[in-house]
Amino acid sequence: MKLIPLRALPLLQTDLFDAAAASAPLTNLQLHRDEIVELLSQLLWQVARHADLLNDWRMTMSKINPEHLARGAYVYVRQSTADQLRHNHESRRRQYALADRARTLGWSEVVVIDDDLGVSAGGVARPGFERLLAAICAGQVGAVVSIEASRLARNGRDWHTLLEFCALVGCVIVDEDGDYDPRSVNDRLLLGMKGTMSEMELSLLR
Repeated sequence: MKLIPLRALPLLQTDLFDAAAASAPLTNLQLHRDEIVELLSQLLWQVARHADLLNDWRMTMSKINPEHLARGAYVYVRQSTADQLRHNHESRRRQYALADRARTLGWSEVVVIDDDLGVSAGGVARPGFERLLAAICAGQVGAVVSIEASRLARNGRDWHTLLEFCALVGCVIVDEDGDYDPRSVNDRLLLGMKGTMSEMELSLLR
């Protein structure tokens, strides 16, 4: 089957339907039915082909590769206080919904860690965070997923420990704004700024 260049398809499609809209006899449309089917088939093939290329491009731009997908995506769910647990249900719903986002990005194994609900990230012992770090060091984590990357830790020690471990094993960090590779200089700078601003925000709240 001869393929039509993609740039020619919109013109071809426009001419086809303009002709139909110009009160063309129904018999003419029936006579050209096979040609119409052929053109639509070529159009769908081109769209599908370019959709595959777009998906490949998105995978490259997102920094997520098959090595990450072969490991698990760990979704870290946390709210700082018991008051937030009682009243801020929407935040918790959005955090649990990140598991679906991880599956959409390609992960088949998704682990939700919610041991630290109601526990502050300002230096208090957090069993869920410790469990996350242990899984990263064991090479089980391809991505750490949270609603906002900087909320993973509110003190410099925990934050930079997390970044170092992720960079060491090649683990990406994903939040609602995008995904980050701690091995990248630019991403490391951005993550460092996020962590610093988060720590400053906590100091202002105290």
